Amino acid sequence: MKTTLKHVILIIFLSACIASLSDVTFLHAAQKKQILVLNSGEYENLWTSGILNKLRNNFVFNYSNFQLNIESINFNENKSWMVNYQNFSDYLTKKYTDVKFDLIITIGDEALSYTGYVKRKIFKGIPVLFSGVYMVDTSAFNPKNGFSGISTNISFLETIRMYVSLTPQRKNLIVLFDSSQTGKLKRQLILPALNKLKKKNFQISLFENLTLESFINKIKANQDSSIIFLAGRFKDEFNSFGKLDLSAEILSKRCNIPIYSLHSQLVRNGIVSDRIPNAGSDGELLTTEAVKILQGTPIEQIPTIYSRNLRYIFDYKRIREFDIDIESIPANSIILNREDTFLEKYLGYLLFLAGIIVSSIIIITLIKNIRGRKKAEKILKESEERFKEIYENSTVGIYRTTPDGKVMMANPAFIKIFGYDSFEILSMLNFEIECIQAGFDREKFKACLEKESIIRDYNYPWKRRDGTTVYLKENAKVYRKSDGSVSYYEGIVEDVTERKKAEDARAEYIEELKRSKELIEKSARELKELNMKLYSSEEKLKELNQSKDKFFSLISHDLRSPLNSVLGFTEILAENHDELSNDEIKSFAENIHSLLKNLYKLIENLLQWSSLQTGRFEFNPMNINMHRLCREILELLSGNAVKKRISLINLIPPDLNVFADEFMIYSVLQNLISNAIKYTNPGGKIIVKAVTDDKYSTITIQDNGIGISLKELNNLFSIESTYSKTGTNGESGTGLGLILCKELIELNKGNIWVESEVGRGSDFIFTIPLSSEEKKMSENAV
Repeated sequence: MKTTLKHVILIIFLSACIASLSDVTFLHAAQKKQILVLNSGEYENLWTSGILNKLRNNFVFNYSNFQLNIESINFNENKSWMVNYQNFSDYLTKKYTDVKFDLIITIGDEALSYTGYVKRKIFKGIPVLFSGVYMVDTSAFNPKNGFSGISTNISFLETIRMYVSLTPQRKNLIVLFDSSQTGKLKRQLILPALNKLKKKNFQISLFENLTLESFINKIKANQDSSIIFLAGRFKDEFNSFGKLDLSAEILSKRCNIPIYSLHSQLVRNGIVSDRIPNAGSDGELLTTEAVKILQGTPIEQIPTIYSRNLRYIFDYKRIREFDIDIESIPANSIILNREDTFLEKYLGYLLFLAGIIVSSIIIITLIKNIRGRKKAEKILKESEERFKEIYENSTVGIYRTTPDGKVMMANPAFIKIFGYDSFEILSMLNFEIECIQAGFDREKFKACLEKESIIRDYNYPWKRRDGTTVYLKENAKVYRKSDGSVSYYEGIVEDVTERKKAEDARAEYIEELKRSKELIEKSARELKELNMKLYSSEEKLKELNQSKDKFFSLISHDLRSPLNSVLGFTEILAENHDELSNDEIKSFAENIHSLLKNLYKLIENLLQWSSLQTGRFEFNPMNINMHRLCREILELLSGNAVKKRISLINLIPPDLNVFADEFMIYSVLQNLISNAIKYTNPGGKIIVKAVTDDKYSTITIQDNGIGISLKELNNLFSIESTYSKTGTNGESGTGLGLILCKELIELNKGNIWVESEVGRGSDFIFTIPLSSEEKKMSENAV
């Protein structure tokens, strides 16, 4: 009787529990949010089915307050897509008349295409999440339009190129398409990749809407040199597209050709390889995003995720059949049908045996632990005592503080570092206010510590009880409560004040050394510059001495010769004037006049040259009309030219102006034209002409006289070897004229040179800067 009563009470209790659970379940069912899942069943493969399974398991086991309503899309291929869409919409509307969906989830390209078309009609205002998509362009399915999800980017070019590389000896790629709606979309995506693969000695053959038998007949002749890429399905006897898995299996048995595809379920039906995204990862992401929306996050705040998380699947038997190097396939590929190793074959037994052994070890360990508990307690106590000894006698400070600055724990070294007598006094202070040195940002330190959780070797100054500064090196760690908020800080500090002083002194010493080094280097540079100037002055002094020696040599030679001649003539006149005829006296007078004239010219050149060498020659540049200046000189020298019947021609443009010292240029032109007259044969011609560029005018004095040899040309403008030669009528020269011309032209920022040939004449050429007005006109002309 007592037993029966116990049974009745137990039954009543269990019934009450079941009833209460039923009420709770009914209440939850009434409050469940509704989700409609549309799966592209026609094209379902390992990827989309894997996403669906992951999604279903997540919601069943983790989110039981959400209701999944799963529908597969199986459209009739003999009907248009609009008819199929309408029929399916009618089906959904009728089945779910009383259900208000909170979210639509689509898996696969067909499901997304359908939902996008009918959303405004039957799913208006309902957010849509998509996954398993790799063919549909998802740019229009964005959060702004109520769509978000996971779009997988499959590179067809990368995929096909990898397939082709596995058997490089096969030079013919055969591609099968079909004209279904999905097939057309695949064709649009794959054809651009095929166009990029076209190359010499490689053929691509495209087929569409063939039966399996006709396809085999077309490719049989090229079996040994081909590979097949299945991007579509075969037609059956009813002119409909059949199941690709069965067709692929038959094709692989009847043709000795490697076959590849994009349908992950086909690798078990004779296919060498295909690609599959990570269904588990995509399903997990899809679940996470769905829960966010169902918990209130607007879909506009959930961006589309673009995934490339793809892997290849290979059939190991097919790899061996076509002699494909297993090392050449991508590293993270999935390989099916691989022969089991010994470990794989007997892994279950080994794990069972290991479990028994581990269990035995655990039991034995537990027995030993029970026996050794007292020993462990003793060791723990000793360890605590050692820690306490280290804590009390440590030379570094150990502390624990609250976030607001109260000291919770401090060892004697820490108390001593800050100059206090006991922990009780220290604990009453607001440590982080009263001991912080002015200028140190403790809040910044705490923010950094809370962000990183730990800080090592942090150096900064603190204030001791007596107001002096102590420099500490701190290592600290933050400890948090279960809710993540800060519980306390704990760390150690080391007094590095003496080290800091030594480092500061060392830094100051290094800085002083740097300053000394800079002063030494500056002095060295100045000494070097002085040495350079001294060397330059010495060289200039040498040049001046050489010029002086040459100058005196010229004076002693060139002055003595004409003076001796004059003295000779005057001596004859003085002693024999009574015996000389008038013609002889006239001849002597003319010779004396010529000698004195040349002597005057020599002295004038020597004085000018001397003035240039000593820097006493005034330089006054101005705008000069070269035509006018040349005309004046030609008029001055016309007497000498007339005696020798030499034509003087001025071809300088009347409007040519240069910027130079007029006296110097006058001297240059007079010297050069005088020389030209001197060395031109009677009846000859001298032309003065000019050309200009954007900066300079080039003046040429051209004669058709005796010319100058190459040997003489090299030393023409050198003071070391003055050039002097008798003219065509016996005229003598000073040898200083050309040297003077060179220095005058260079002083006016020009250059001078000569072009000559013996027997044909000479061109003396010099450049001179244009005037500012002339430069502007030249620039405008350019």
